[in-house]
Amino acid sequence: VKLGYWYVDSSPASQINSCLYTHLLYAFVDLNPTTFTVAPSASLDPGNSKISSFASTVKLKNPNVKTLLSIGGGSSDKEAFAAMVSSPSSRATFINSTITLAKKYGFDGLDLDWEHPNNASQMTNLGALFQEWRAKAPSGMLLAAATFYANPQPAWMGGATYPVASIQANLDWILVMAYDFHGPSFETTTNVPAPLYDPSNPTVNGDYGITQWLQSLTQSKVVYGIPAYGYNWQLVNAANHGIGAPSNGVSSALPENPTFAQIVSFLASSGATVVHNDTTVSTYAYSGTTWIGYDDAWSVTRKVNYVKNKGIRGYGFWTALGDDSS
Repeated sequence: VKLGYWYVDSSPASQINSCLYTHLLYAFVDLNPTTFTVAPSASLDPGNSKISSFASTVKLKNPNVKTLLSIGGGSSDKEAFAAMVSSPSSRATFINSTITLAKKYGFDGLDLDWEHPNNASQMTNLGALFQEWRAKAPSGMLLAAATFYANPQPAWMGGATYPVASIQANLDWILVMAYDFHGPSFETTTNVPAPLYDPSNPTVNGDYGITQWLQSLTQSKVVYGIPAYGYNWQLVNAANHGIGAPSNGVSSALPENPTFAQIVSFLASSGATVVHNDTTVSTYAYSGTTWIGYDDAWSVTRKVNYVKNKGIRGYGFWTALGDDSS
């Protein structure tokens, strides 16, 4: 699996190089917190023009690419998902709505991006949802989910354990979100946001998460999530620019979460120094008081090799258009 998410409020889906992917996901459709049905965003996809053309558009360059409809996302209402999974009737409404929408617009599958269920009852109900979803889905329809990077979740998240037996039996894969570990809005020192390894923080890195997941899921169910964006810090002192340097929020040179394409442009114009960090298998760059942690071709190549060596299902990018054209 080589998958990419396409965010509906970004450049047109026609700009995706579909030949690089086996699966492309439309992100996101919204869950109605009252009716528990799903629909495209009225503000981001007015008239449903994007969802209705997505599958045919991305298949122009690669007729074999599979398309999935992703539900939720990081800014969605997590309590609405908790309410939806809490009863058989609301789950059935959701399931029927998602399958109907996917079939209407020619999608090959569905992806749940609830960030994140965080207690035992929610996890139990989630397991029931996956079982009922699979029972109702047409033969061959792909069912997937994006999950927290580790299972069980760490104590600070609530320590809840995902319904792994239901995931194994009913989903085609989970995308493990092995990113957003560090950022300038919630930490006061620089750090690479998506380390594969981190000896200084042994439970907060991609390898730790994958190792945890593989204790309960087979390799064929696990996809490694890779960010096609970075985080941008403001250094306190331009002369102190390593990992762990004191920082003060976000530099004005870039957005807090610049895409890889934006980072490449900044590197070219600023003459920033680029550092490939072998310990974490991550890249960072600095110029003046701007410090950016991100993944580039160097680190992504090594993460893909890790995926191959682990024998897991594949890798996936948030987002497919974060990359630059070269």
